[in-house]
Parts: sequence; structure tokens; C-alpha cells
Amino acid sequence: TLPPGIRLTSTGLLQGTPFEVATRSLYEFVIRASDGVVIADRSFSLQVQGADAPSFTTAAGQLDLSDSTRVGNKWVLDGSYIEYQIQATDTDTAAGQTLVYDIKQGSLPPGVTMSTTGLISGTVELTEDERYGVYGGWDNAYGYDDVTYDPTARTKSRSQNYEFIVRVSDGSNTVEQVNSIFVYT
Repeated sequence: TLPPGIRLTSTGLLQGTPFEVATRSLYEFVIRASDGVVIADRSFSLQVQGADAPSFTTAAGQLDLSDSTRVGNKWVLDGSYIEYQIQATDTDTAAGQTLVYDIKQGSLPPGVTMSTTGLISGTVELTEDERYGVYGGWDNAYGYDDVTYDPTARTKSRSQNYEFIVRVSDGSNTVEQVNSIFVYT
């Protein structure tokens, strides 16, 4: 058989563009030629290269987390819910492959995860500032017990940029890019 998308004309010319294939595919076929009296057969093979590498359509660098209330916002407040789709394209997906995303290196803000479909979502938790550590105090919130002043523990939060490497794979090839989310406290 000929590769899908290729046809043989009556003059013996192969025409067309082969369809995408998930993996390199070998097509073997026989062409018969005749002048009306003499018949001749010849075997041929044609290889179609597969597994093109995916490419990101989401720009590298700081993610634009804007919504209808914050146009062009390149940062997020801690305590906010975020939902952002990392996107890539690959012509091989037409041949049955799917794209799988993961974080190769670095980290997302605490409370935020990325699915294998590239969806970054979650409620951004506070980033504790280790420079000051946990500090304590006393309050008078629980006057009903034997201890008038109960101990409390508090921490300070800080702004931080979270840089991470996103990897996308079509099962054969992988591509990586660096992105980041800035959390403002």
C-alpha cells in the first residue's frame, strides 16, 4: 500500500503529501507498468518519518496570570486561586499521540500543582519567611479555660519568584522551557 496522502497517477508519478505518522513507517508496494502487450512489475518501498518534536505555544518566562479584573498581571497574590493552561502543539497528535506535561526541575508555589495535561491550578499558600523563623506570643482569646493567656505561633510571609522547567512529551520527543510565577505577599 502507498502511504496515506500519496497517490499514483496513470503516468507513473507519485503525488501528494503523506499524512502524519506517530512513528517512522515503512510502506512497501508494487507498481505494474504495461504498454498494452508487455507487463512489468517492480517493488518499491517508501519510509515516512514520524514523531516530530512538540513546540510550546505558551511563551517562556513569567506567566501572564491576568484575568478579567487584572489585565496584564505578571504576578499573583498569595491566597489567590490560579488556573493557567500551558500549551504546546505537535502535528503528531493527529496520528494518535497525546502530549504529556510535567515539571522537570524547580517548583510551583505551595498549594499549586500541574496536571499531565499542562493545567496549573490551586490556591497559592503563604510562603513562610525562614529568615525570622516561627515566633510566638500570647493572647487572651480563650478566657473559658484555666490559662488566661494561651501560647500562639506566627510566621511571616514573603514575596517569592518560583521558577520551574516545564517538559512536554509526545511519547517520542521532549521539549523543555523555563517559566515562572511571582507570588506577591
